[in-house]
Amino acid sequence: MPRPESIRGLAAIVLCGGRSERMRSRKEWLTLEGETLLARLTRELSSVVEHVLVATGKDSPVPPLPSSIPIVRDIHDNRGPLAGMYAGFSALPPHSDRAFVISCDMPFIDSSIIWKLDDQLNDAWCALPVINEAPQPLCAIYRREALANIEVLLNVPRTGPRDLLRHLKATFIYEDQLRSIDPELRAFRSFNTPSEWAEIRMSFDT
Repeated sequence: MPRPESIRGLAAIVLCGGRSERMRSRKEWLTLEGETLLARLTRELSSVVEHVLVATGKDSPVPPLPSSIPIVRDIHDNRGPLAGMYAGFSALPPHSDRAFVISCDMPFIDSSIIWKLDDQLNDAWCALPVINEAPQPLCAIYRREALANIEVLLNVPRTGPRDLLRHLKATFIYEDQLRSIDPELRAFRSFNTPSEWAEIRMSFDT
C-alpha cells in the first residue's frame, strides 16, 4: 500500500540562527541553485510532515519564507540548539504529538529517512540515527512530551541535545538499517567550515 504524502501528527522544527563562527556566515542564508538552505529545507519538509516551523535566535535575521511557515524565537540566551528545541516544541500545534528536529545545515535530508525514524519510534520518546557511532540528536523525532525534559536541562549549565538522551527512552537506528534506504548516508551530511560547504556544493552539483 502506498504511503500518504505526509506523516500524520508529525511536525518539523528547523533549527537555525547559530553563531556559525567557523563558517563565518549564517548557514541558513547560503544558497543552492538560487534558493537559501532554509527555504530549501522547509520546502522539502513540507512535503512529508503536516506542519513546519523555524526556530531561531532572538535577534537573528531569517531568509524569506512562505507565510505558512511560522518563525519562533529563542527566549533562552546562549543555550544553542536546546533553546531552539524549547521554542519549537512550545509552539507546536495541538494536533502534532511529535516533531522531527533538524539543523538547517543538512541539505540532503530525504523523506525516506523521516519515514524510517517515525516507523521505528514505537513506544520510545525519541528515535534517532547513529552515524560513525555517534547519536544524531539534531536529526531525530521526539514526542512533544520531551519539552518538559528540555526545560529541565535549560536550567543546568553547559548541557546540550545529547544530554537529553539520558533522560528519554530512545530508539537508535544504526547505519546498517539506514544504508538500505541511503547507501552513502548522504542525508546526514552537514558542514561547519567553508571547505566543508564547498564539498557539499560539489556533491550537490554531481
